[in-house]
Amino acid sequence: MFKWDLDLLPAALLNYIDKCMEIIWIMCIQEPPMVITWANDGESVNTNYYTFYSRKGEVVKQPVWPAVFLQNGGPLLTRGVVVPV
Repeated sequence: MFKWDLDLLPAALLNYIDKCMEIIWIMCIQEPPMVITWANDGESVNTNYYTFYSRKGEVVKQPVWPAVFLQNGGPLLTRGVVVPV
């Protein structure tokens, strides 16, 4: 677990973290809940759900941003981003 001294963090960063947590909480409590899916290192890039960062390829080297779905098995709201091998 991270142990940060919150007194040392800028107020703008603390506000950003609070807003992120609020958005994620709302995504989780709606019915049905939204789904955030990260690509896994070494898997084939699913171009229906992910776009490329900096270059194209076929295998995920590193996820950059998750894909977001309206619900489990539901429509894609926004594609994720991956760095391929």
